[in-house]
Amino acid sequence: MASNESATERREQVGRITEQVGDAYGARSVKLHGLWGCRQAANLTQRQLASLVGGSQTSIRSLESLDRGAYPKTIRKLAEALEVSPVDLISRK
Repeated sequence: MASNESATERREQVGRITEQVGDAYGARSVKLHGLWGCRQAANLTQRQLASLVGGSQTSIRSLESLDRGAYPKTIRKLAEALEVSPVDLISRK
């Protein structure tokens, strides 16, 4: 049950963040400034992370290089795979 509560909490957090950031950028997708650092801290390659989230290495590369933004569902999957908060993925720290 705690797992479901945690997942719900994460979805709500992603929703709040993407609403705020999306409004600021005038878009529904969000640039993931912290993705590269989070992936490095998890000691994963782009290909390994892509496999964990059901995506492609090309997509991870595009997200890391900020060529494109991520939608809330993608942010949630990445946060869960990397065991970080969605805020960590979006942060410019």
